[in-house]
Amino acid sequence: MRRMKKPVLILLIAAIQMTLITCATAVTFVVDHPPLVDLRGVNSITVIPFEWSSPRENTQLAWSLTSELLSGLRKGKITVYDPYSLEHIYPRDYWQYVDVYITGKIISARSSDQVSTREEKLGHDDITIITTVRTVIVDIEYTYIRAVNNEILGYFRKSEWARDSFERSVNRNAGRSQQGNRGGRGGGGSRGGGMHGGGSYGGGPRGSLWRDNWTDSITAAAVMKFSDTMRNEFNSWTTIEKRKIRGRTGRDPNLTDIKKLVKQRYYGQAVEKYLESYERTGNISAGYNLSLLLQANSQFSEALELLENMHRKISESGKRTPLYIRNEILKLTGFINGFKLLETDD
Repeated sequence: MRRMKKPVLILLIAAIQMTLITCATAVTFVVDHPPLVDLRGVNSITVIPFEWSSPRENTQLAWSLTSELLSGLRKGKITVYDPYSLEHIYPRDYWQYVDVYITGKIISARSSDQVSTREEKLGHDDITIITTVRTVIVDIEYTYIRAVNNEILGYFRKSEWARDSFERSVNRNAGRSQQGNRGGRGGGGSRGGGMHGGGSYGGGPRGSLWRDNWTDSITAAAVMKFSDTMRNEFNSWTTIEKRKIRGRTGRDPNLTDIKKLVKQRYYGQAVEKYLESYERTGNISAGYNLSLLLQANSQFSEALELLENMHRKISESGKRTPLYIRNEILKLTGFINGFKLLETDD
């Protein structure tokens, strides 16, 4: 038999390891969450215009942000009160008009350019195409406040961004420059490296460097995204949770068989086998995996009770409970508290 070359063998082993990593057995389950802000009993809400407390140079940006947040609120079930009716009302008297109001500020709106060039031949002319990609990032913060007693119901700090591109060509033979076309605004991508240059709104030595119509239009595109980010603040929402099955299977053939059941989504059979393994051996991984399968069966209280019992026994033995178990206890406690709020809301 021909002997395999060492480099090829190393690559083959690495490929097998990557396959094992990507094929890790996992349990998935759905969790319903209550709104991020408790607005039970609230009948009216508004946004105190950001432009009332923003620098004059940010008036348009602040007005757009106010408009978007009001638009976001209208996607809920609570009556949205016209904030401009409160212009001459003292904040201490807002409760006479509205149950809850949102107040906040623009932290920053900063821009960055990424410039690239390419060479092209057009007939006898040597053309340099210069592409400028401009990205604007808008950072804001705002707070939900109960008007009658100034109780803070929720605080959020967010960032949104948008991007656009612009091309111009330079004829190196004739020494002429020609404007090109702008590209479309982007809604995704990386904020990472490659940026140089910069400007910002509302402060800084170069704050007015890029205060032009193009930058303003990109900024507006970024601000428009904020209305969609508010849904989870006043509506219930759902996540798909994914947890990796833990424990080495090499020492216990039964655990290998159970993992196969989990991978095939035979959760009922897997629960029985993990329960038997945990009760027989006290294996931590078996107990943790059992809790995951209980969650997949919507038995969240039972899963929490199991993990808390494990945590107590491990602590009594003088050992430290693994971090993944402690984290799962915290997550489960949050899930169950959320379920109680959802039941109350119904």
